[in-house]
Amino acid sequence: MTQKVVVAGATGFIGGHVAETLVRAGLDAFAVGRTTNVSVGRFDRGSACAVIDCAGLDPDRVKALKTAFPDSRYVLVSSAAVYRALEEPSALVDERCEVAPLGTRTDYVDKKLRCEELIIEQDAVVVRPVDVVGPRDPHDRIQYWAALGREDSNGVAFCEPTRRIEFVDVRDLATLLLFCATNTDRPTPVVNARVPA
Repeated sequence: MTQKVVVAGATGFIGGHVAETLVRAGLDAFAVGRTTNVSVGRFDRGSACAVIDCAGLDPDRVKALKTAFPDSRYVLVSSAAVYRALEEPSALVDERCEVAPLGTRTDYVDKKLRCEELIIEQDAVVVRPVDVVGPRDPHDRIQYWAALGREDSNGVAFCEPTRRIEFVDVRDLATLLLFCATNTDRPTPVVNARVPA
């Protein structure tokens, strides 16, 4: 029987790639999103082996989704921005680094941390990617960083030379999320998604 995976945020940049990766791997992807004018169907919630949440920014929604699929592994796409060490421009972070205390960073970081707290002790994996780039990137991050460099007529670097700017390709992230969702054993509670230094 084909494994079924629920993809929350499937109509977004990361979620779309995740759904495509699941289908290419021979799994059934059940897309959950906010887009209108789509087909609606019934789904046996008990049959999902995993939930991959690519839109986990609202703690109440994360809690409701985890409650709706209590026996499914929950894979939450969080952000590397939660790390306290990122306050230093040249910092190297790994999964053992401290996260920023609530209220000390942006509202976005606080929301991501609250979502993590809701699911981390369960059959869940938190994936913390650095900046995600790739086909269909609505923010076109690579062009953004390149344009900053070109716009400086003085030839000055657009950020400190010691600052680390890291990206992960959305297709590699989707493959990692597939692994975290379908691996029999939970790989680890927290996984960073970044290109190896």
